[in-house]
Amino acid sequence: MCIAEREEEDPWGEPLHVARGFNRTDSTVTLSFTNGRQYISAGYEPATILRNLCENLVTFAWDPGCTLIMFPSTARALKDAGFTKKDVISYIVEYSRKSAADVNTRWFRDNFHMPKDLLLPFNDNTRSMRRFFSSKHLAIVIAGLPYSWGTVSYHGGGVHGTLVTKKINLPTNWGKLIDKYKDIVPTYAPY
Repeated sequence: MCIAEREEEDPWGEPLHVARGFNRTDSTVTLSFTNGRQYISAGYEPATILRNLCENLVTFAWDPGCTLIMFPSTARALKDAGFTKKDVISYIVEYSRKSAADVNTRWFRDNFHMPKDLLLPFNDNTRSMRRFFSSKHLAIVIAGLPYSWGTVSYHGGGVHGTLVTKKINLPTNWGKLIDKYKDIVPTYAPY
């Protein structure tokens, strides 16, 4: 999938490439590995939005990641309640949990992916643990219709496929190329 951010609709005013250390004027492309996607109906209240995100995000493997494509209205509700993007990600890291009985500790051990500074629980359904071990592999991208509510989660990534952002260096004759091809109209896939 290829998607463009709606930078002008981002209530936090921080596009992904800026959050990842690039200058605002830089053109970049970000790639991420994904195991799948899901739509998470967010609701309208910040508490409901955060609860729905925390309860419904899917994680796989060791040190999992997730790219959240958040609709502008959802982001605006969180910002208006005082949350920054970093706050939202920190909240998800802390409160998105799963039963310790669902943790595949054999996978960690047999694939030599024992977490550093994280004690794995015994398979005990009376305990929970974080779905995400850190914010390192989580990102929020503002995109979609400005009047819709919700978030699309592209789960996967993590240690075996975290987000990678690279700067795009346009050719020196970029302006001439735009003029040369200005009459070409792309064909879009209908929705």
